[in-house]
Amino acid sequence: MVGQVVLVSLTEAHPRGSCVQVHVMQTHDDATGPFAFQMLQLAKLQANPSTIYTSSKSDKLFLDKLRDSFNGASGAAQHQVRIEKASLFSMEHALRMLQNVHLRGVSATMSGKDRLHQLNTHINLAATQQVCAAGALLAILHREGHLSQAQAEDSDDMPAAMFLEGLSEISLDGFLTVDSASMLALQIFQEDRHPSAMGIGQSKEGFSVFGMLNSCVSSMGRRLLRLWFLRPIINLDMLNQRQDAVHFFMHAPDIIKSVKSVLRKTRDIPQLLRRLQSTQGSLDVKDFSLVQDSIANLLMLRDIFASLASPHAQPPSANLHSGLSSASPSGSGMSHLHAQGFLSPGTPHWEQGSVPASGHTSNASGSWQRPSIIQRVLACTGNELLTCHSLFSDIIDFEQTEDGMMVAYGICDQLDEMKHTYHGLPDFLTKVVEQELTRVPRQLGSLVNQQLWSILYMPQVGFVMRLEGQRLSAALEDFLPDFQFAFEGNGGE
Repeated sequence: MVGQVVLVSLTEAHPRGSCVQVHVMQTHDDATGPFAFQMLQLAKLQANPSTIYTSSKSDKLFLDKLRDSFNGASGAAQHQVRIEKASLFSMEHALRMLQNVHLRGVSATMSGKDRLHQLNTHINLAATQQVCAAGALLAILHREGHLSQAQAEDSDDMPAAMFLEGLSEISLDGFLTVDSASMLALQIFQEDRHPSAMGIGQSKEGFSVFGMLNSCVSSMGRRLLRLWFLRPIINLDMLNQRQDAVHFFMHAPDIIKSVKSVLRKTRDIPQLLRRLQSTQGSLDVKDFSLVQDSIANLLMLRDIFASLASPHAQPPSANLHSGLSSASPSGSGMSHLHAQGFLSPGTPHWEQGSVPASGHTSNASGSWQRPSIIQRVLACTGNELLTCHSLFSDIIDFEQTEDGMMVAYGICDQLDEMKHTYHGLPDFLTKVVEQELTRVPRQLGSLVNQQLWSILYMPQVGFVMRLEGQRLSAALEDFLPDFQFAFEGNGGE
């Protein structure tokens, strides 16, 4: 699920709020999976807030991420998270607040509608979430007396004008902000709805830039590529490394064929783990089997890239060396870019520290340069995956067919004893039926022979005595006073 991260910050340069600047930002973020709330953490790191305001309708997971420390230190966060009523974050309330904003250098006699047209040249009013967040922040600043304002004319709670030094949009360091109108004009994405008139079926990607470049064979890859399109980076070093990876695989058809073959058999592991975590009641052993098989495929992928990182590995193509050398970030071309100042100094640290400084690795003889993606794959597929695969193999017995029984014998003595009791339950219940029949006197044995007695377990009810044939006679009910009639089925039970 792709959501939105909205950042609204202010800079107050005067004690009485006469020089307040408000900055807004809206960017795409992933709410699930391995990249969940990544942009939120980067926004907190860039803004370094002392107080974060959020709506009372925010879910618990989002609130927990807001309260997390953003500098990587353990312990309590250095900022406060305050929950405000949801009505402050409504679009109607935000537009009313923005109509009363007076920017420096703008005529104070403008009408509210004209002010909105003026503000639309400073921020994108079509970005609904950032507008709602800006309106909520202005209301909070007005309430706490941080804004210089004119006297209200016709409302006790709405100022006639709130003076701001500036109102502008900002972007995260290292990322390019692309609004929805630009996305639509450039035809980055194109959603084609299902042609069914009944509204059933799922939409698919139509003729678009993303659709043309999307050659991913796994759902995880498609999701990551979509995030890259939604939040493009401006780090030239990282972009060149991606181009080197593309150039490398274009000249290695055998390698890319093997990689695709492995990735096609790799399921969406984050989705499987979420399904296992959210499953109520008995778990499906097939999901565990899919996770184990996917981990095994990732280990095969690691072996492929480990062979490429070997000092004795040969380059896939004779043209590969020259191509990588010309595109290498450590070459003369990249040095020229550094000298001209085109490389962004504000690239997030998590992007810089994830690859070697040179961007490539070389073998002992230095005969050819390897793209940095090889080391990145090896860094992400460490021995932890092998340990996880071994735990699956040792703990889970995929041959067990009983519902809810998937832990192998010998892992837990208490669980093994419970399994033994469960397997012996039919014999135990048969003995219970025989013991109940001994309470019936012999002269009434003919009545018992007209029925088939058994014990049945019914969910939400428990164990019940089941009689097939006919109901208990009055004589039997006198000898079995603790038996109580519950219901009768269509089969005469």
